[in-house]
Amino acid sequence: TRKSSSASSFLAPSGAQDHCSSSHPVQPALGAGCGELISASLGVPPEKIRVVFNMVEADEAPERLFAGLFEYHAAEGLFTLRPGAVVSMNDLYGRLRASSQTIAEILSDPDDLKEMLKKSSDPEERLLISRRIALRRLAAGVTEELDAVFKSLLA
Repeated sequence: TRKSSSASSFLAPSGAQDHCSSSHPVQPALGAGCGELISASLGVPPEKIRVVFNMVEADEAPERLFAGLFEYHAAEGLFTLRPGAVVSMNDLYGRLRASSQTIAEILSDPDDLKEMLKKSSDPEERLLISRRIALRRLAAGVTEELDAVFKSLLA
């Protein structure tokens, strides 16, 4: 299984990493006082710093995948950590990169795609419509997930 690295893209502010004892970008084994240095240099109180686990495989548990971060949080409590704040890997993100549409635009498309599919007899057009239907379904699922992550962060 591929390990996620997007949630591990957090880096200490310039200069702070020199004082931290870890080669991993997440700094799961931050040196003593390093977390305070990070939150102080950001000018943000620790309770306002919230972690979102991004691009996590569906079968991966954040507690296992990011065990060091959970351990650091338990020891230092310098940020908010919610195991439910997970954005999973999804084909939609790759498809959006190749598209000029946003998730909101996909979901607000007024076309009745199922009706269009029924009426079409052209195989190429049917394929395009089927892809749009699949994209809309992916967008709906991602929107639900992002809404759940947002609620989790504010809980």
